[in-house]
Amino acid sequence: MPSRCPIDRSALCTVTFSDGRQCRLPRSPGHSALCTTHARMEAPSLASEQTGEDIARLISGVAQGHVKPSPPLSISYILSRFGCRTNARSSPVQPQETLMSISRRELCALLPALAVPAVLRSEAAADVPVLPSAMYPFDRMTPRPSSAATIRDVLKGKLVTGESLEVHQTTLPPAAMPHPPHRHAHSEMWLIREGTVELTVEGNSTQMGPGSVGFVRSNDEHGIRNVGATPATYFVVAIGPSSVGG
Repeated sequence: MPSRCPIDRSALCTVTFSDGRQCRLPRSPGHSALCTTHARMEAPSLASEQTGEDIARLISGVAQGHVKPSPPLSISYILSRFGCRTNARSSPVQPQETLMSISRRELCALLPALAVPAVLRSEAAADVPVLPSAMYPFDRMTPRPSSAATIRDVLKGKLVTGESLEVHQTTLPPAAMPHPPHRHAHSEMWLIREGTVELTVEGNSTQMGPGSVGFVRSNDEHGIRNVGATPATYFVVAIGPSSVGG
């Protein structure tokens, strides 16, 4: 019985079927590994991946302030920006237009990613000044009463890198707290100047004196109290969402 001649697959499609058979069609001139049929089947997946990467780059650019979409960032803006349309209730398309189809499930998967930069853009759109380099002598800080504390505002605005920043100085009389323990989106830092305070973060308390620094990250419950016999003075540095204008 004559033996079969081995097949030279160097110019054939590289697809292997589930039953172990290999595609015997010649490779497409426009593809290095697939025949025309399988290359056509692969194209939508590659295009979807590329669109996802492009959307991620756009969202990152908007969140960092490098991209300012007009109109403001929205689902319709994202879809129009990348020539997408939803499968459900899509509007008529002219024959010459080539649009990438995006399913409802894929669109819903994008919604959480769209929400974050949308919030960031709405905050950035507020009339908040970008902070210049400046000096803040103590004698120019006007004191103002606030419940049990005296506060001297130092600065409030946006950094050129996009973060919100607010700094003030607080003086507490003995046994006083500026407010009950609370949480917020921005992070805070305390720089103790005079006196002794007790900083409590998520139920754990630490006493700190002059020169000490405390830090609390976003959404950790925290509170501060003067536990000394003399007034306590410290600086508060707030960085992040809601530290400006909130």
